[in-house]
Amino acid sequence: MRRPRAAAIVPRTTSRGQVERERRRRDRAILQLWRDGWTGKKIAAHLDITPAIIGNVTHKHGATRHARTSPSNGCTDAPAAAWESYRVYF
Repeated sequence: MRRPRAAAIVPRTTSRGQVERERRRRDRAILQLWRDGWTGKKIAAHLDITPAIIGNVTHKHGATRHARTSPSNGCTDAPAAAWESYRVYF
């Protein structure tokens, strides 16, 4: 028995361009509210979206408020220094 072709029967109501424009508009709104100091939960409630979307958007655009630093801040240049000491061998 053949499967019905549901995708061909249902017309597309929005174009892909329109979906992308809506997504960009939503992302701009999220980032603006984030810069204004709103919390993720408050933005999610205001825009009626999940908090995970806010996390994904802020991560994608690099909009962090409290950047986590590693406990070994002094060791950040250690790999470069180690490479310089071995460079004479290559």
